[in-house]
Amino acid sequence: MLKPISPSSPGSAAMWSTADVSGADVAAYWRDLVCETFVEVGIQPIGDSGFGGRVRHTDIDGVGSSTVS
Repeated sequence: MLKPISPSSPGSAAMWSTADVSGADVAAYWRDLVCETFVEVGIQPIGDSGFGGRVRHTDIDGVGSSTVS
C-alpha cells in the first residue's frame, strides 16, 4: 500500500493526496492508490485543467471510515 502523507496512530487520521505528486504522475498515483485501497477502477483525467484527489482514513476501535475526494 502507498504510504500516507500524514502518520496514523489509533484514533487519528491518515491522509493520501496528489498535492505533492508531479503533473505527469498524478493520475497514475491516484489510480494506484484507489485500486490498492478500495477497488479496481479506471481513471482518466478529462482535459488539461489538472487533476487532484485526496483520501482520508480514520480508524477508531477497529471501525474504519474513509473519505475520497
